[in-house]
Amino acid sequence: AYDFGTGLTAAFGAQTTEAAVFTDESLDAYALNTAYTADNYGVSVTYGIVETSTTEEDTYTAFNAYYTPEGALPSLSVGYEIGDIGGAAATVDEKTSFMVGLSWDEVGPGSAGVAVGHSNTIEGTDEAYQYEAYYSYDINDGMTITPLIFTKDNVTSGLDDTTGVMVKTSFSF
Repeated sequence: AYDFGTGLTAAFGAQTTEAAVFTDESLDAYALNTAYTADNYGVSVTYGIVETSTTEEDTYTAFNAYYTPEGALPSLSVGYEIGDIGGAAATVDEKTSFMVGLSWDEVGPGSAGVAVGHSNTIEGTDEAYQYEAYYSYDINDGMTITPLIFTKDNVTSGLDDTTGVMVKTSFSF
């Protein structure tokens, strides 16, 4: 990673297998990210390649941004990813994901947020939307509790949607 010192950063990552490090026989993955962060907003673009066989690869491009207005308005986060599945037929070789979230920093003694999106939707299929809401608050100086509720649409006929409740506890020392 490199920080240009003006809010602009760039990073590169790579993954390989232990048996055949960055060779034609290994299935490697590479990603490049560029981001700009200002006082109350940020944007980023990420491009990634995942080798799925010795002759095929999937490519992904992601766009993400956030904006935090001053005052009581919520922060806004958005993301969109599009992928090209290298070995798939032309009618099902596109994969998309998106997310939109709102968060409020001061709601009572904690913070709250909501989000909606769908993940890894193959072209020509129905989107399985996901929704969540959370509230996060400090128990003491070193512990934060975040209960959340979520639901995920099930696009398979005859199956119910998935709904759940989780509680995340974070410790810091």
